Amino acid sequence: MMDMKFLKIEALNATVFKNPFEISFLTSQQVEKDDPGALHNVCANVYLKPVSAFVGNNGSGKSLSLKLIALVLDLLSGKSINNLFYSELIKDKLKLTVYFSNRQANEIVKYELLIYKYLNVFNEVNYQISNEALFTKKASVVRSKKQLFDFDNAKALSLATSNDNSPQDVGAVANYLKAHQLKIVSKAFVHNNALLNFPVGEISYDILKLVDPNLERISIKEDCSVVIKFSNQNNPVHVTLDCLAKVLSNGVILGILYFDYAIKVLKHGGLLIIDDLDAHLNKELVKVLVSLFLQAKTNLFGASLVFTTHYLQGLDSLNRNDYVNILTKDDLGLFKLENLSSIISRTDLKKSEVINKTITNAGQLQEEQLLLEEYVINQVAPTGEPTNKTRE
Repeated sequence: MMDMKFLKIEALNATVFKNPFEISFLTSQQVEKDDPGALHNVCANVYLKPVSAFVGNNGSGKSLSLKLIALVLDLLSGKSINNLFYSELIKDKLKLTVYFSNRQANEIVKYELLIYKYLNVFNEVNYQISNEALFTKKASVVRSKKQLFDFDNAKALSLATSNDNSPQDVGAVANYLKAHQLKIVSKAFVHNNALLNFPVGEISYDILKLVDPNLERISIKEDCSVVIKFSNQNNPVHVTLDCLAKVLSNGVILGILYFDYAIKVLKHGGLLIIDDLDAHLNKELVKVLVSLFLQAKTNLFGASLVFTTHYLQGLDSLNRNDYVNILTKDDLGLFKLENLSSIISRTDLKKSEVINKTITNAGQLQEEQLLLEEYVINQVAPTGEPTNKTRE
């Protein structure tokens, strides 16, 4: 079981996000003792959500929100900020504050850092980490969510690196995690690199049958060669990993990856992040994947699934409003995040209908539709023929 759990991420001066931009992994509605589902207790009356869905119109910041979480994961894993693909989040300076729990040491941890952009001697854009700070306090003293994030009297820890020559593009917080043997069991599908994520070895037969009943076996070798056996063919198919899409559909490939990593994350109580969950999977498979995280019998160790979706009707089956985060744009064009539980308190209302009303301006949409129709009419009309507009 993973002893580290994310509680909240705060970002200041992130590109196109409204300050402060906060992503919480905690429940905001009241939790009753007989509440169904896989709510994971952190301390006192503080619970982790097994599912966090991000919804909104196109261009509302859904993908960027998930990339912000993935950026934090990579930083805590000790990866160089210059080897990552998050430039769209950093304008000049980005301040991050990350709260997480260390169950092994019975601690709540606050980690702060500043990422800033500069030009190197070759006039190339580089990024550097500075102003790192780490604070801890005992989880046993926490009695409420408000107190959870109060670090006024917390203990400050030294973040000296183990090597004086360590590059400043790597977060020193990784040393704290290593000293406490805290491993981040996570996977983020936020870039278009699905094939790079295929695990070496045999894919579970149960996963194959769920995703595509015609599949009997898939084996990936270390040299990136792949053996595929279909039930309706006598001989297996041999391909390389980069040619896999010529044999299997995107939906099958992503379905295999999502369920394979979901099982790994569930086994260790980790974090699975998927952008556009329903883009290639059919709706029934999406429901199955989400249900694995919602059920206590399959989610024993507080694993979390974080995803974006356009399939709003699929959210109606969720039993809590605080599982849904809504992204919209303010008058300045900045992305802002609002939890559904702050909009409605009743759980019997259809979430999809409430979300639609929140993110859709019906009058504006109708006007834009009429303008598009007029444009299409002018484009498809035979040359010299009068359009509807000219007939009037």
